[in-house]
Amino acid sequence: MPSLLTVPVGPRDHTRGPESAAVTLVEYGDYECPQCGAAFPILARVADTFGDRLRFVFRHFPLTNTHPNAQHAAEEAEWASSRGVFWQMHDALYGAQKSLSDRRMLELATALGLPDAELQASWTEFSAPEFPLAVDPRIEIFPQEIWDDYFVVSTGREGWQDVLNRWNVDALILHPDQDSGLLAVIGRDPTWRLVADSDDGSVYVRTAQ
Repeated sequence: MPSLLTVPVGPRDHTRGPESAAVTLVEYGDYECPQCGAAFPILARVADTFGDRLRFVFRHFPLTNTHPNAQHAAEEAEWASSRGVFWQMHDALYGAQKSLSDRRMLELATALGLPDAELQASWTEFSAPEFPLAVDPRIEIFPQEIWDDYFVVSTGREGWQDVLNRWNVDALILHPDQDSGLLAVIGRDPTWRLVADSDDGSVYVRTAQ
């Protein structure tokens, strides 16, 4: 079952794995999101299992209304990317998720041999009063439809099944304590199949009928 992204994977994306891989897995992630943090080691194991058959793509989706450090973390990752160490910073940010703060992020920069004073200056620049809504232009800006999907599902205005079908979602990582509603939905759909299970979560894929 093919999946179509509103924003196709392109040169601006951060990717791991060959472009010719049979499967492309795109994560819209937030470095301060507990669910994203729980998925981090699972995704690493999936990547190890699939090898060159999988291309992993990470896109920023910081939920700043609930995660106060998410925006700075995304900016730090892009700042590190401009210096050729995006994935090293990506892994470090998720590794430090439970203690994430500006001070901790500056320490991560130092540990990777990056000039932390420059990072701090960039945060100041993009939080200046004359730019109250400004974000680092290197951070991916996503279609409003994605934010709408998050809103309508989280508030119960639309069902998960509608969103899964509309966006052609064919892979999910779920945790029974956090995703019981979605688990109930796919449990009633015979096209979903459990392919990996662990204490950190379960990986489901949707197969063609």
